[in-house]
Amino acid sequence: MFFLAAQRKELCSIRRVRFSSRAEALLQVETMVHDSGLKTILVPVDFSNCSREGLRYAIAFANEFGAKIILLHATYLGYIYSAEGTALYDIPGLQKAARKTAERKMRELVRSLNFGAVKFETAFTDGSPVVDICAFAKITMSI
Repeated sequence: MFFLAAQRKELCSIRRVRFSSRAEALLQVETMVHDSGLKTILVPVDFSNCSREGLRYAIAFANEFGAKIILLHATYLGYIYSAEGTALYDIPGLQKAARKTAERKMRELVRSLNFGAVKFETAFTDGSPVVDICAFAKITMSI
């Protein structure tokens, strides 16, 4: 599965595409990129090896087409429950600690890869990854 968020001058396009082979994926994505006037690539990252590899592909695309990359991480704590419903949690403290960890991991990720001449920026959200990634793409990529 490959997600492509391409920013054009007049509109934002987000496509979810399933490919049968890597060669087919590269050919179809390259066609979509040429047709879209790619300016910005949104790359959601969770600091896993899979997101690192996805970022490597994004860097290659951005380099080839002169696009900018936005690295986005959604820090999601999930639902917080207690067994008896009486526990008190310092939710802002937990969110702050999770954000601090995410920022450190983002710095490590950025340092570990060669962006070359590709411009990039990082962004963070504190909500559900699915909801926040789509909202971020809709708002930010349409500017």
